[in-house]
Amino acid sequence: MTPAAISAPEIARLGRSLRAVGLSEHCLIEPLAVELMRRGLRPRIAWRKANGLNQRQAADRFNQIAPLVDSDGHREPRMKNSRLCEIEKWPARTAEGNGYRPPTLHTLELLALVYNTTWDRLIDIDDLGHLAHEERAAYQSLRERLGRNRTGIRQPYVTSFDASTFIGRRGPMEELRRRVDLHFLGDARAQLITGVAGVGKTAFARQLVARFADRFPDGMVWLEMRSHDRDAGSNTTARLLAAGLSQLGARPRPHADQGALLRQWHHETTGRRLIVVFDDVLESKQIRPLLPKSASCFVVITSRRPLTGMVRVNQLELTPLGLDEAEEMLATLGNLGAGHDSAAVRRIVEVAGGLPLPIRLVAGRISRTPGLLDDLRDELDTLTMLLTLPTTAPRAGHCPAELILDKFSAEDESTRDAFALSYAHLRDEEARCAVRLLGWFPSSTVSADDFAAMAQAEDSAAKRLLQRVFEDGMIDQLTSRPGHQRYRMHNLLHLYARCRADAESRPGERGAALGRLLRHYLETASGIGKPRPFDTVHHHPGPDERNPNMAVMQSRLWFEERLETMLACARTAERTSDTARFADLLASQLATLGYFAESRSMFELAGGINHAIGDRAAECDAHFGLGHLLRTMREYARAASCFEYAHNLAADIGDSARTARTLLWHAAALRHQNSCDAARAEVRQVLRIAHSLDDLHLECDALRELGHLHRLTEQYAAGDENYREAHAIALRIGDRYCEGWSVWGLGGIAGVRGRLDDSWALFEQAYRISKEIPDPLLQIDTLRGFGHIHRHRGEFDAARIKYEESRALTRGISDADGEAAAWWALGELERCADNPALALVYLEKARTLCEGIDPARLVKVQQTLTALGS
Repeated sequence: MTPAAISAPEIARLGRSLRAVGLSEHCLIEPLAVELMRRGLRPRIAWRKANGLNQRQAADRFNQIAPLVDSDGHREPRMKNSRLCEIEKWPARTAEGNGYRPPTLHTLELLALVYNTTWDRLIDIDDLGHLAHEERAAYQSLRERLGRNRTGIRQPYVTSFDASTFIGRRGPMEELRRRVDLHFLGDARAQLITGVAGVGKTAFARQLVARFADRFPDGMVWLEMRSHDRDAGSNTTARLLAAGLSQLGARPRPHADQGALLRQWHHETTGRRLIVVFDDVLESKQIRPLLPKSASCFVVITSRRPLTGMVRVNQLELTPLGLDEAEEMLATLGNLGAGHDSAAVRRIVEVAGGLPLPIRLVAGRISRTPGLLDDLRDELDTLTMLLTLPTTAPRAGHCPAELILDKFSAEDESTRDAFALSYAHLRDEEARCAVRLLGWFPSSTVSADDFAAMAQAEDSAAKRLLQRVFEDGMIDQLTSRPGHQRYRMHNLLHLYARCRADAESRPGERGAALGRLLRHYLETASGIGKPRPFDTVHHHPGPDERNPNMAVMQSRLWFEERLETMLACARTAERTSDTARFADLLASQLATLGYFAESRSMFELAGGINHAIGDRAAECDAHFGLGHLLRTMREYARAASCFEYAHNLAADIGDSARTARTLLWHAAALRHQNSCDAARAEVRQVLRIAHSLDDLHLECDALRELGHLHRLTEQYAAGDENYREAHAIALRIGDRYCEGWSVWGLGGIAGVRGRLDDSWALFEQAYRISKEIPDPLLQIDTLRGFGHIHRHRGEFDAARIKYEESRALTRGISDADGEAAAWWALGELERCADNPALALVYLEKARTLCEGIDPARLVKVQQTLTALGS
């Protein structure tokens, strides 16, 4: 068969034949290339076709790889299809008798990376006579190295491995493929694979060997250090050297000492293309003398520790499997088949934290016990809930963390044992104490300053201790802000540390530790302050004082980094007044940041604790804050109930200021439910209390609310007067919140009266204040006000922009009522622009959102829809 007759269908048939004998896609490339060369193709063409590439695809891959190898990006010219065609035909001549330009050695090396081979395999006998002297010498040296000491050596050692149990890791394996490519271009660094116990480092290394073995014709050496195997015994350097030499087919010299064995080891590995694996290394000093000195050996090291004592290594940290890969692993190994309960599987692998070891252990039990899947999911849910109980809750039986770990075991193998060996290899008792304290930490992520507070240590000492625990492989470093190092402990390892802490501590120690952490958070949160409008008793900062609302926004990153930890700390700490104060303060700050669900749970926790301990004023404040949160979420009926409950508490304890404030915001909730008369009566009552108390803050708020009521009922003259009075008091007492909303109200009334320039100037002032406070609701309503002015001026495109900006902000804080107002405004705009079809679409969206939220606006939307004939 001539080369031209080897068609694409024939190559595909040959590939199918190789797959039929069990070869993977990667492993069949070389035998397919050899077969194509046997049938007459030149090596460079055969290897390209064996990889399934046409010339354009091969040139594209070449151009992708070249910048990774050549950091300056200028060493190798960009490959073109025409140039690749010349390289494949060389050293033949053109029809005119001209010679093709020969490839450089570096070009051949890069092509070898594209074709998953080595450059010497792209050369045949016809090429050798036309190579330059340097290329020929390099070829001769390479072939001699490969043939050295091969006589009498037995078949290269390959560890047994069942590839069917390996699932996922596509990204890390592709990274290792790239590193193998770089190895053949002279990168002699070892590959360090790290990760927590049970993450699958050994399985990954075995898969690596199975996938790339064909690129290392001299075989492999697999040395099991067994650092975390309690049955390994004494695995001395001499024994490891003897094992390595045996795998190379070289007999260790009788009675040789360690030095002689080392010399023999380095001699046998020199010049060979080997994969050398050191599995389960504990410390750098274990393997330093064993590292091959030959750059032709590809060295792989697995360790639970980062081995910071080693230099010139490429580290690859194996993280737990993602949710999809973890589900695939459990479903495959557990023989669940198609149509399995995906929710149950995902819950189990979530608790397992994506670690292959516990997933494999539980999969064996599931595969043999029908019905275990659902039972296990329910048990894990119950045990996880028990972990979140406060420290003072009564305990019954075993620790929930211990029972969870027991679920991930099979026969004589368990996840807990794997963690126990890591714990046993910690360097001293101080490190073990730190790990136990981390077990009590409310979340698996910790920063040095938080750990210092819990441990009653200086920040510098806490940083050093956490760094030591990191170097011992028990926690991982997270990407952090400069000077704010954060660490993470895997959730199952966190449970193991919790078990050790509970077992080795005295009664009350956990509660005391959590109390110290909570007081640390309380002190920081108190320094930030309670933002408006959640503060029951107002403190308006002066010009040189920090604005709590702005302070919260400026501390967003601090809150986001610790959100999970602070929530868990509040829920599990003892039910004391400090816990209630922290929950209430945290709730108001999270609400300002838009974490509504988390804020709601903290307000409810604060209210429950204060009710239990009999602090009625604090309970009033918690319900007051919850009412504001519900008002922000446009749940006006529930908000009214919270304000009413808080009002009754304040009245019972005779606190006039709290009584008036809760009544005022109850009136605001009634206004949003279109009960304007009842709301107006309550606001006038608040005004009387404010005058009797000579409370300007309360009077300012009441006048502003009265302005809202008059504006809503189209009593614009009265509303204008109320807003002006409120604005004057706000300026006098420095209340930026009331100032902003008063100016907004004045702008709205100026707009409906046709004074559009005045309205625009007032809205600009309100918008500036909304950014300074900050207050997203004021910002949303002001943007919509700008849109109204543009619409009245006939500037429809500009109006659309403002309405869309307003609507986008409402989505960010889940403001359904504000979103409904934006859709309504857009509908009115399109009606004015004579786009009735689009107006109907927008108005229907507004009507859907208004139902159950804003009765007054719902009536107006329905009137507009009726006018449009819908």
